[in-house]
Amino acid sequence: MQLHAMTSNRVIAAVILATVSCGGDKITPPEPTPSEQIAEARAAPDGAAYQLVQNVIVTFVKPAVGADPAGFFVQAQRVGPALFIATAPSTLNPVPTVGDEVSFTITTMGTTAGLRQAVGIAGFERTSQANSIAGFVQNVSNRADLVSNVTGYESEIVTVSGTATSSPTPVGTGFLQAGFSTAGVASDPSLKLRVRTTLAASLDIGSGCHVTLDLVPMWRNGTTAQLSAWTSFDIVVSSCPAPNVGGSEAMSATTVEVRFDRLIEPGSVAADGSQFTVPGLTVSGATVDGNTVTLTTTTQTSGLSYTVTVAGTVTDTYGTALNPAANTTTFTGF
Repeated sequence: MQLHAMTSNRVIAAVILATVSCGGDKITPPEPTPSEQIAEARAAPDGAAYQLVQNVIVTFVKPAVGADPAGFFVQAQRVGPALFIATAPSTLNPVPTVGDEVSFTITTMGTTAGLRQAVGIAGFERTSQANSIAGFVQNVSNRADLVSNVTGYESEIVTVSGTATSSPTPVGTGFLQAGFSTAGVASDPSLKLRVRTTLAASLDIGSGCHVTLDLVPMWRNGTTAQLSAWTSFDIVVSSCPAPNVGGSEAMSATTVEVRFDRLIEPGSVAADGSQFTVPGLTVSGATVDGNTVTLTTTTQTSGLSYTVTVAGTVTDTYGTALNPAANTTTFTGF
């Protein structure tokens, strides 16, 4: 009885195989999911392509800065994969915005500094708007593999907090870059904070500043993970080290410039100059311009050395009081 059942099963299997082999009904494989379509695109070689990408969500719209092209990022699930579409949003109709569900066909794939990107698309369509991207966002502050798995994270939407470990220096065109330390990656030369130059200047980002980047795509430059901010909406600086007095110089017989290593909050400086003392001179006025305070004094004696002491009530633009260990400077009378 058992032998008969086994033989029957084998016969049935043979009939199915013969039917398929002879052109009978074939089992149609399931359509690839949106994430699988993105993965297929990222796995394709550079050059001409024909890859359909359907029902993905726009997670970020990036402006053009320097050599960085304008474009947008798409994703279909929280763990990725994600893809950068290096097509200026303004050239598409409708113009893509964050939260749009879109479909398109990739016609050309490319790679720039390790970042895979669609550099040509056709048939762009939007099927819905205002979709939440909250479910896609990964907080990577505690992730230990941001550098070692940069390919896995690239273009995915993230939020991260950390500390700048160096003063920003130019990188490429239009950006400054600093070392960056997070709870998950305490010290790795290949983890960087990359901020648009004008933005970094206005935020006065320096070594020791605590920074949060929110709802930004993971950028890369080769094996370097670049946590990047393109607009003021992308980054918040919560605190920075106390400002130090950096030096001073007499600009005339009655004016002195006192320089600091951070931007000074104008509202923290009294117009009458009472927070600045200079033995041998009377200070009667103070004006702020960036990281410089210009003092009005009584007439200086030419060639005589003077010492300026600054009160701790002077703060930077984040409200951090002056470092009491670095609150004096000397200058020579004009």
